[in-house]
Amino acid sequence: TFNVRAWLNYFLLDVIGDMAFGLPMGFIRAGSDTKPAQSPSGKEYTVPSMIKALHHGVRYSIVLAQITSLRLHGLIGALIGCSRYLSTRLGATDSANFENISLLQLQRRLDKRAPTDRPSRDFIGHIIADKAGTARDLPFGEMVAESVVMMNAGSDTTAAALTNTVFYLLSNPACLQKLREELQTAVPAGQLHNDTVVKYDSVRTLPYLRACIDESLRLRPPQ
Repeated sequence: TFNVRAWLNYFLLDVIGDMAFGLPMGFIRAGSDTKPAQSPSGKEYTVPSMIKALHHGVRYSIVLAQITSLRLHGLIGALIGCSRYLSTRLGATDSANFENISLLQLQRRLDKRAPTDRPSRDFIGHIIADKAGTARDLPFGEMVAESVVMMNAGSDTTAAALTNTVFYLLSNPACLQKLREELQTAVPAGQLHNDTVVKYDSVRTLPYLRACIDESLRLRPPQ
């Protein structure tokens, strides 16, 4: 048994971490999504599972969002925060953990800057300064909020879409074989049988690959 969803989550978080901060999360190499975090007060600690923190934290945020019309969400949020049990059970702690992981990644990016061979090509670089290189002087809290959005929206929905595509291909061997044949024809053999990343230009116009992805999105769109 191989949990492809977990590994696709690791892969996408690594990719988004690199694109956002120039700092991959290191999950594929470690085979784990355990990650250091930093509280707003500056204390570093370890989060056992970033993916769990994301999923439970989103659940908590959705619940609070659904009760905004009652004008009690601030009070309810405060009450939850006062109880360690409720905070942990309902996901408030996970929501904070996910934000604190993003905060630490942002802080490390600001301390170390982007790799010298790709200056300002990460997302945070474009948030820090405009195209002309003029600093935007955004408040740190706003940059943290942007970091959380990038790590959330950029990784989990894409992992879900890829998982669904793999599921449908494995459930339909004839379609899987047809896709393999298209890839073997279009992509140089050396790129298919080693650790080299297949070049985007080799696969961006493949009609059957595109059809498989589109059909998977139609049947089971990630929410």
